[in-house]
Amino acid sequence: MGWAAPWAFAFLALVPLVFLLHSLRLRRREVRISAVYLWEELLRERRSTFGMSKLLRSLLLLLQILGIAALTLGLADPFARLPSTKEGDIVLVLDASASMRSMSKGEERFAQARELALDLVQRLHPKSEMAIIYANSHPTLRVPFTADRTLLKQALEGLSATDEPGDLPKAVQLGRALLGGGRTGEVLILSDDADPQLSDLLAGDKQVRSLQVRGGERNVGITKFEVRPRVNRPGDYEILINVANFSRQPESFDLALSLNWKTLRRTHYTFEVGERQSLIFPYTGAANGVAEAVLELNDDLSADNRAATVLSDRPPVWILLVTRGNYFLESLLAGHANASVNVVNSISPSSFEQQVLGNHIVIMDGLEPPPLHVGNFLLINTSAPNLPITVKGIADAPPVVDWDTTDPLLRAVQLRDLQVRRAQVVEVGEGVKPLVYANGSPIISSFDTGRLRAVHLGFDLLESDLPLRVAFPVLMSNILEWLSPQHGTFVSHQVQAGAPYLIELEGNTREVSVRKPSGEWLKLPVTENPLAFRDTSEVGIYTVRVGKKTQRFAVNLVSREESDILPKPVERKVDARLVAGASTQETVKQPLWPYFVVLAFGLTLVEWYFWCRTGA
Repeated sequence: MGWAAPWAFAFLALVPLVFLLHSLRLRRREVRISAVYLWEELLRERRSTFGMSKLLRSLLLLLQILGIAALTLGLADPFARLPSTKEGDIVLVLDASASMRSMSKGEERFAQARELALDLVQRLHPKSEMAIIYANSHPTLRVPFTADRTLLKQALEGLSATDEPGDLPKAVQLGRALLGGGRTGEVLILSDDADPQLSDLLAGDKQVRSLQVRGGERNVGITKFEVRPRVNRPGDYEILINVANFSRQPESFDLALSLNWKTLRRTHYTFEVGERQSLIFPYTGAANGVAEAVLELNDDLSADNRAATVLSDRPPVWILLVTRGNYFLESLLAGHANASVNVVNSISPSSFEQQVLGNHIVIMDGLEPPPLHVGNFLLINTSAPNLPITVKGIADAPPVVDWDTTDPLLRAVQLRDLQVRRAQVVEVGEGVKPLVYANGSPIISSFDTGRLRAVHLGFDLLESDLPLRVAFPVLMSNILEWLSPQHGTFVSHQVQAGAPYLIELEGNTREVSVRKPSGEWLKLPVTENPLAFRDTSEVGIYTVRVGKKTQRFAVNLVSREESDILPKPVERKVDARLVAGASTQETVKQPLWPYFVVLAFGLTLVEWYFWCRTGA
């Protein structure tokens, strides 16, 4: 209980004044009379009512004092602090991105967010419900709407931050969907406000608010790490490392490069506030094993102080070229790095299947193959009888009008003004993806069933100017990479945290074991090939075991957005005490002065009634 106008207690000074008035006595004047027999009767009546009169005088005094007290309390404007009746459901979005692992005084930001979430659960209104969304790179609903505090607490205690970039927009979109259907409530984001998209999310919907946690603000991070071969210089490589200082102060550190845990070089740097550099280091030698870059400093986010990749020379790609003669195609394939090409001018249907199994890619140049069931094929100016690509006729000089630039087969391929003397007019069926159109008919298409991959070129290369264009080697490189992605000259095995890693498998593999950087082993049943391994929430080196064979791959953060751990300016933040739906300890002021005014008025009426009786 509180008082809005405590100065009104000064009116209690009227109580002594009432006492004073009641204590006053009339000064009697002595008068001599001749007889007292009339006064004796009056005194007899007064003595008989003396006790009642005294009681009434005391009662009137008490009523007057109580009336003054009640009026004074009413003027002091009293109020009571009562539990709020504010209700509403909460969709709790718990940011689990890498920046939430920033440390401050030995504690992660995520740990602070989890404590705030547990406090909200403890204060959850009896008529409200809460849902929990875990916002990593692929936000998921961990707990649907429930009022069960025990279930909510258990779910929160089992959560931890990841090394993945976050996806708050998707998490908020999921939260808004949960509030659909007439639910009253809000989406509450528990975050460090380091996500640059958070401000736009809060501005777009009044149902979305943010509750900020704080942590350390010192960080230097690796935002890119690549090892790439130098063009036309076998055995020579470049190591590219992008480093940025996201702290509010200059930072000094050593950058160490190693291959198979053997240090190649160590260099000292000092970066000013906001400084970013792309560092390139040459390397000559065998490109096999684990290459790693390490920033040697003790900042507040460790996930981006290290980046690694697993290097390996891929096995050669075996190509069977079936052609009656194509100088441009044969020359291009002969110059393809690490490709072994076998050229024949005809095929035997009886041995064709065995030839397909002995090669990674089969190219049919103008010669129709038997029915195709398994393998990787490039069909130039021909088609197989069982493919959903049917030749309906021939078109003369069809103009190229459109192509799908988003498809990996046409990446960096420019086909504007491509000249084709004659092209097939084809009709494609289910499963075929047209890529390039000429006069309304697809002249380049792809087909993929998992066991069978095929690319169809509906024209003769020698009857076009494609072999004379820069686009020709780029297109052929894309086609060969798409048909047989596990073969080539060089590969760097790394993915960003949260992204799936594709594990290439041999024929009869049924189970794969993967060791995470924490040491935990996971056993995965093989349901597809390649097998997509998605549990990449930790940065570091992963080991894959398939039977007796092992391979490795690296997972890195390499995200400038996550490495920038400084909070961004955000509007419409909320105090944890004012969250709708979590208000059992929140209080509101309930005014009480009307009750005291009514009481004072009632006491005055009672006092007036007894005063009238006394006067009578």
